[in-house]
Amino acid sequence: MCCEPKNVEHLFFTCDISKIFWQELAVMLDVNHFLCYEDVARWWPSNNNHAVINMASSAFMWTLWKFRNDLHFGWGKWSGLQVIWHRILCLLKRWRVLCPKKRYAKLDKCLAALESKAAEAPRFLPC
Repeated sequence: MCCEPKNVEHLFFTCDISKIFWQELAVMLDVNHFLCYEDVARWWPSNNNHAVINMASSAFMWTLWKFRNDLHFGWGKWSGLQVIWHRILCLLKRWRVLCPKKRYAKLDKCLAALESKAAEAPRFLPC
């Protein structure tokens, strides 16, 4: 996705593209910044209170991994951040059945924010 050396830390956390997504997700989810794997992982062992945070961060990491592989293996082309936002949105909609009903309002708020992001014009292109 960018021209930097490829490793897991870079792909998920230090790449400029990843940073944009984590910053935006943190705002959508009303949590502190996600700066590293530990920031994400600390939410995972918690109870259902953080189900939406866990779902959104997992959807983001899975989507980013798949998108990066699509680019790497020539199965896709870069066309802007909104493509990744849209993929995350679609994945979270499919995962809605995994969300506790008492967390639907938070999930719906996140989905609405993702829909807005997916509709935005591209603002960053890699080299």
